[in-house]
Amino acid sequence: MGPEEMAMGMGPEDRDEMPPSLKIVPTAFPISPPLEECLDHFWSVGPAFDRVEARVGPKGGETSILEQLGPSPFPRGGFPVVGFLATTYDRVSAFVLSLVNREASGRPESDADGR
Repeated sequence: MGPEEMAMGMGPEDRDEMPPSLKIVPTAFPISPPLEECLDHFWSVGPAFDRVEARVGPKGGETSILEQLGPSPFPRGGFPVVGFLATTYDRVSAFVLSLVNREASGRPESDADGR
């Protein structure tokens, strides 16, 4: 049993039962260099940033991102982490939609937070 499994109280028979958020997923992207090597340009965007397109709209019938991640890997305690994350996700989503709606209606962006 490896250290990750021991920390989570899992044995070899539980390995396939890990939530998707803890599984290592193969990717087509190159491995990033260590953070120490990126400190001077960590917040910089590259030339490809202008080509990024994001579709922003109200939630449809899709499953929320938290539900897609599966059950929380953290032991239940006194603080409702999943509920906090769900509330935060809903509030950030509503804020972004208000920005998009204000931009579409021609109102200034600085007015989006209600000030």
